[in-house]
Amino acid sequence: MTGLEFQDCFIDTLELIGNDAFLIDSDDAGSFANLYKFVEQYALENQLLNTSIALPLVRAMMSRVSVELPDEFKDASEYAADFRHCLSVTRMLINLNIPLSEQEADILFASALCHILPENIPYTKADNRLTNEYHLHPEIHHIIMLLFHKGELSDTEQKRYYGRIQNHRLALLIALADRGNLMGQLYGISSWNARRYIYETRNCYFPMCIYAKEHYTELLSPINVLTEKMRCLIEVAEILLSRYEARETELVQEILSLKEENAKIKGLIQKHQAEKEERQISEQE
Repeated sequence: MTGLEFQDCFIDTLELIGNDAFLIDSDDAGSFANLYKFVEQYALENQLLNTSIALPLVRAMMSRVSVELPDEFKDASEYAADFRHCLSVTRMLINLNIPLSEQEADILFASALCHILPENIPYTKADNRLTNEYHLHPEIHHIIMLLFHKGELSDTEQKRYYGRIQNHRLALLIALADRGNLMGQLYGISSWNARRYIYETRNCYFPMCIYAKEHYTELLSPINVLTEKMRCLIEVAEILLSRYEARETELVQEILSLKEENAKIKGLIQKHQAEKEERQISEQE
């Protein structure tokens, strides 16, 4: 496809979708302007039609959701943070220079941009508005539904969930990049979440890395990079967890000390009250 052909196709697709789909209800660009520009420029320069469309589309959908669903738990800043996360995952995948065909790369990056949608807007497997209304490649809808799960998973469900992901190499790449992009979220999380991150990474994501190295040898280099990113994050999580546990021990000791001090003070008050009552009795006599 020539540059002019791509431009014509891009414009025609935008017209098919309609301007309303790209309306933005909040001025959110400040938190991710550089990331957005990087992905936008890369997509246009490389004539990635799905990525070029998904970028403004997802931004608009995420900016409107806090207005359309005012009773949801998130506010506009949290939706903007989720979109920034999608941009960061996409940039990470772009920078890995993964050996894929042009179409596969386009589907990968567009899916990375869209993968947060089912968690933030009413979107089901049967919905498929990305294909039916927004003319994105059908595989994008398939990938984001592979990546999405709602609520806690049982051991059996978890095995099936990660099994489906590792059997689809583009979904696998997004899952690993998503996991490797959680550095900012590790600070300030609870000790329970830190333990959960460590457990899931070791027991679910590292096995997928091993599977990928065995079955997708052409992806060995990017898989190694993503594996190392997760390994570094685990080290950070373990440091944070040790700090939590040390502080927890300190707090327990402080509480015990306060209880002892409180007991002493209570004893002194009772003693003082008893002495006061004895004096009053003596004075009456």
